[in-house]
Amino acid sequence: MIARSAGFTTVYNEDMAMSDDHIEMTETTRLQFVLALLGGLFAPLIAIALIVIYVINIETHHANEVPAGQATIAASGPAHGGQPGE
Repeated sequence: MIARSAGFTTVYNEDMAMSDDHIEMTETTRLQFVLALLGGLFAPLIAIALIVIYVINIETHHANEVPAGQATIAASGPAHGGQPGE
């Protein structure tokens, strides 16, 4: 079969088809499938674990903090202006 378009002539051959349906594929073994599945899930699981660790870390730091009002009062010293213990 010969295809002609825009001044070019191309000989069409069955071997030049774009589809690879005629090529025999090897069977995927169960081990290959499991390894591919684990490999595909590895990165998302690491990302989820890091996000959970990050959130837990933020919560523990907020639980240990002194409220802002108490921190400024304690840092400014005694209310009467004298030395502690007077």
